[in-house]
Amino acid sequence: MMPIARNRNSRTKRRFPLTAVKTVIVALGACLVVLTGCLSGITPQISLQYMYVWMLGVTSDKARANAMLTNAVSCLSFGTAVLAHPLLGLKGGAFRPVSHPPGVLVLFIGSTVGAILVSGVARSITSMNVRRSFQFVGVCAGIYILMDANHFVASPHLQLSYVLLLALSLVSGALTQVTGLASGTVLVLLLYAVGRQPIVECIVESIMVIGLASVLPAISCWRKGLCDARYSLAGAIGGVVAATSMLAILPGLKERTLLLCFAFMTMFHAAREISKIVVSLPANSRVDLD
Repeated sequence: MMPIARNRNSRTKRRFPLTAVKTVIVALGACLVVLTGCLSGITPQISLQYMYVWMLGVTSDKARANAMLTNAVSCLSFGTAVLAHPLLGLKGGAFRPVSHPPGVLVLFIGSTVGAILVSGVARSITSMNVRRSFQFVGVCAGIYILMDANHFVASPHLQLSYVLLLALSLVSGALTQVTGLASGTVLVLLLYAVGRQPIVECIVESIMVIGLASVLPAISCWRKGLCDARYSLAGAIGGVVAATSMLAILPGLKERTLLLCFAFMTMFHAAREISKIVVSLPANSRVDLD
């Protein structure tokens, strides 16, 4: 039999591995977003949600679900690594009892109860001007921390009781629910400004509380089938890498650096929400600056 001649042009062209490239980009993007969250103590979920919408073109519900799952896995891995690591965990006494699991649980319970108590009030606030004013308060808080960082002077820190922790977390959960500020903003601010805790401790506690608060919503989104397995796994891997790598970064950072990170991220999130509210307003209700 004569051999069959193969035409070079008949060979199938290799398709560009778009899915693989998008998966890698999602993992790298999640890594960067979680790094900024672990440096400021503010939830990475909001930025992750915008990232999923922009990179994958999915609906807002699916983007929120993927972001929530990535946020939960990243924050929980960060908290687990903190408690197990000798540099920042229980061993070596770097953190006082407030950072031990009982203290974090008190903060989590207080924040959850505070948010539930004012949920009805938060739903009744529909005025765009009121919501914009609340976000402006977030900008002012960032400016306050920025000024404090520029004139930072080391001062003795207080030993907080569980009762005071519960009170601060109740106020934090209520204010976060009513104002719509990014999760972690009010908690870090209260622990630092009122509780007089080291900023690194405030950041770690905030991320651990955010991780605990994200578990049930993330599981619910997964059961509803809103999470994409491939991209959620990629984002979770990137988030875990970023969260665990922070254990080697945080001990070498000065308090002033962490204060600056928190201030800039607070103002960034608040300014973004203000611009989002302004864009959603009817044209005849906007202020003409010309």
